[in-house]
Amino acid sequence: MINPNRSLERKSVTGNGKDYFLSSFIFLLASCFSFVLDVARYAVEQTKNKLLNNQIKSVQDLMTDLG
Repeated sequence: MINPNRSLERKSVTGNGKDYFLSSFIFLLASCFSFVLDVARYAVEQTKNKLLNNQIKSVQDLMTDLG
């Protein structure tokens, strides 16, 4: 026999809405934190590359001036 209240029974067994909200909220925070770390890592990498390129250019300019 088909029970029309089956989905309601299943929800009450697995937990209430607050549990779903809390776990979803924690997952969202973890995802945002991961994104912030990725952005910071990218910014540091770009800055490091720019500084390295500036140093190489300075050395190349100095060698051109001397040679």
